Amino acid sequence: CPAPAWRWPPSCPPCPSLTAPLSSASPAQDQSPVTPVSTLCAEARETARRLLTHYVKVQGLVISQMLRKSVETRDWLSTLEPRNVRAVMKRVVEDTTAIDVQVLALGWPGGVLRQARGIGR
Repeated sequence: CPAPAWRWPPSCPPCPSLTAPLSSASPAQDQSPVTPVSTLCAEARETARRLLTHYVKVQGLVISQMLRKSVETRDWLSTLEPRNVRAVMKRVVEDTTAIDVQVLALGWPGGVLRQARGIGR
């Protein structure tokens, strides 16, 4: 098959055609070492941690931008003293709670402890 412009890892050979029989694979492919399960698990765990950390950072940026816009667009000199909770604050609490629930459902470290103590509710 035509090799894609990118390959990961860069040193891996081009993929065999999907229609080619397995017996036609090159001898070099048959002798390639198999990646240990522990290495695959460690890489998957690290990738999951990095993805989850990135997700939390992005969601935090979204919430902080919402707060920033709310503060910047308000005319604080002519605004009366607030009597009720502003809608944006309700939205921030709802979004933060939703993110917390999603992250805890994925098994973020300390999630069980946080749920047991009722933190974040």
